[in-house]
Amino acid sequence: MVMARSKKFDYLEQILEEMSLAGFGPSNNTCIESVVSCVKCQKLREAFDFIQSMRKFKFCPAFSAYSTLIGAFLVVHEPDLVITLFHQMQELGYEVNVHLFTTVIRLFAKEGRVDAAVSLLDEMKSNAFDADIVLYNVCIDCFGKADKVDMAWKFFHEMKVHGLLPDDVTYTSMIGVLCKANRLDEAVELFEQMELNKKVPCAYAYNTMIMGYGSAGKFKEAYNLLERQKLKGSIPSVIAYNCILTCLGKKGMADEGLRIFEEMKKDANPNLSTYNILIDMLCKAGKLESALKIQDAMKEASLFPNVLTMNIMIDRLCKAQKLDEACSIFEGMGHNVCTPNAFTFCSLIDGLGRRNRVDDAYRLYEQMLDSDWVLDAIVYTSLIQNFVKSGRTDDGHKGRVAIVVE
Repeated sequence: MVMARSKKFDYLEQILEEMSLAGFGPSNNTCIESVVSCVKCQKLREAFDFIQSMRKFKFCPAFSAYSTLIGAFLVVHEPDLVITLFHQMQELGYEVNVHLFTTVIRLFAKEGRVDAAVSLLDEMKSNAFDADIVLYNVCIDCFGKADKVDMAWKFFHEMKVHGLLPDDVTYTSMIGVLCKANRLDEAVELFEQMELNKKVPCAYAYNTMIMGYGSAGKFKEAYNLLERQKLKGSIPSVIAYNCILTCLGKKGMADEGLRIFEEMKKDANPNLSTYNILIDMLCKAGKLESALKIQDAMKEASLFPNVLTMNIMIDRLCKAQKLDEACSIFEGMGHNVCTPNAFTFCSLIDGLGRRNRVDDAYRLYEQMLDSDWVLDAIVYTSLIQNFVKSGRTDDGHKGRVAIVVE
């Protein structure tokens, strides 16, 4: 325990070996405390090695030590270490419940390791565990996101065979999977099936279906669904409108986006994401004046631009060769609640360089160094190319040297 708290494990194996020869081992509390201490200070590998060392000397690590470490490895996406600990628990005779199976299956499915996830499902069934609705919902969502649509469908139908009725999460997940796979007709059919005997509409399902219609360019159907939701006594949320605006932006329909933006105010207050989506849409359409007006409207609504808002504006202004306006926004960032990030610097450095303002670009490059941002190849390449293009080959050569030094 002292070693775990001091984060020094140099003599761990020696101590465990001596304990083994003496005929006693660490208590459950010591084992749990050691693992918890390692997890708290992000020494996950040391916690894993501690458990393996205990097993090496025939000690039995505590159940809670295993479950704590599995939980920590889930957060950092280490499926191989998770499955090793999971199988060790089974070897020791610890009862592994459906919840733990579900958690591990979710991890493998999210990592795209479908075969491993299916193998765990089969193992669970062979151990006579009954799958619950949470497990089925996880499988539908994760396998769908891994583009295994038919498998997600299989789970949807299988759960009904086992007497489990799909809930709102089940329907919404399956509808989302079908929309993503461009199987809109099946998604609509499933949505109508869900709505058949439902008195209170599920807002999440409506949002998912609205996004599906929007992604397919079927905006009339999306608008009709908004009206239908209202008629059922449910006011569409800002999420529903943001879904439509996102899809309109992808289709380059800026004017329609502005119309919907005004329309949504009757039902929901625009949030920061709404403004960012709209600004991006308008900038891409070359409507920079309108984008600046929306930015002003954002401030009037007591919403202050974040770094994403600023990056959108700076990037689009640079591409439109409005460098003074881009620099003005950049200079104002230090006085606002948001500060520039690496993307901000990269966009402006590249924009200035392309318009032969290489001295300004270089000053910004030095400011980026002073701000402790890690420079990438894009910044160096932009500087070198623009120095050479403006006839300053010696400065371009210095840039090449800097890359080698980095």
